[in-house]
Amino acid sequence: MKIKRLKELIEEQPDCIHRWRGKCCDCGREVTVEAVLKEDGIHIEGGAVFEPERNRFFVKCDDCYARNKMLTDYQACEVFARVVGYYRPVQNWNDGKKAEFSDRADFNLPSPDEPDNFLMLHE
Repeated sequence: MKIKRLKELIEEQPDCIHRWRGKCCDCGREVTVEAVLKEDGIHIEGGAVFEPERNRFFVKCDDCYARNKMLTDYQACEVFARVVGYYRPVQNWNDGKKAEFSDRADFNLPSPDEPDNFLMLHE
């Protein structure tokens, strides 16, 4: 979390201890991170807090933060698929189209470099 954003949160409620609880993004342990305003500045204890999107917080324990200071794998993947001639995010589809999409089967065709793997349907 950027210092500017942390200061905004503390200015909104200056007399409270700001706590973030959750599972560490890396190891999955329960973590409580506290930010306390003291005379000599803001003290953060218990780990690190990330806010990649406004009001969406992620925490890391001290051990994982010491190993890797970056937040990774936090964003859900948005799936686009073709429907009626153009690509749209699947999450925006109606229930019927979502059901049809979940029923689709994936097929992997063998590469032309491997002719022994081809199945001959017509001879």
